[in-house]
Amino acid sequence: GCRVSVMLEEYRVWAQTAVHRRRVAGALGIIERALSKGAFVVMTSWGKDSIALSDLVLTAAPGTRLVHLRSAYELPGYDETISYWQERAEVVMSDDGRSVEDVIAWLREVGLPHERTTVSATRAGQKRKRDRGVAWAHANGVNSFLGMREDEGGPRAKLLRMRGPIYTSGGTLVACPLAHWTAQDVWAHIVSRSLPYNRRVYDAETHGLTRARIRNTGWLTLADAHAGRVAWLQAHFPEQYAALERAFPQVRAIR
Repeated sequence: GCRVSVMLEEYRVWAQTAVHRRRVAGALGIIERALSKGAFVVMTSWGKDSIALSDLVLTAAPGTRLVHLRSAYELPGYDETISYWQERAEVVMSDDGRSVEDVIAWLREVGLPHERTTVSATRAGQKRKRDRGVAWAHANGVNSFLGMREDEGGPRAKLLRMRGPIYTSGGTLVACPLAHWTAQDVWAHIVSRSLPYNRRVYDAETHGLTRARIRNTGWLTLADAHAGRVAWLQAHFPEQYAALERAFPQVRAIR
């Protein structure tokens, strides 16, 4: 609608600023440094950070492969995005090896994100996605570009501040070219480059969630549950919400 168009135009304006251009140059510098150390793939979730990252890497190194570890509980709406990247690069689609039942069993053990009371349980959830990508890269003898940013806060920010945008993990190199970008920079890049994104997810700015804060995490992970994520899911993805409620009836209390 009109509000979406206005917001996207603001991002287009930000893309022209000197601050954003410096951040683009910084990201390309990280990519260049990383590629001087070995072969890399882009680990992509098809979310906003992955989209900007993939474009930057393919601009600098057109032959780079994109790797997507498919999740059994992904949200729908990414067909256009996937088709676009398949035309630009070799896209490797690999199952992450876990069924919905596996994930539900694990979540019942450690708790949903907002239910976790121990530091170890919280960290276990935060590491899973990153570690799967690193494990895939190690098994396939390559290094990985990830879309992590300090601006996201939490453990990711701490890791990047401690180790820098290029570091070793699991026997391979990990490079995070967007380390110093904000969500505004990410959207500025997407809009100015006319990159397709999942509009069903990111244009759904309701229940206190804005496109800068919306994450493309699957329907079982409940990121931002405390900030309206469950009610958001019910409103925009009723089929996925119904499956979530069947597995975890307690989510009714946090809608």
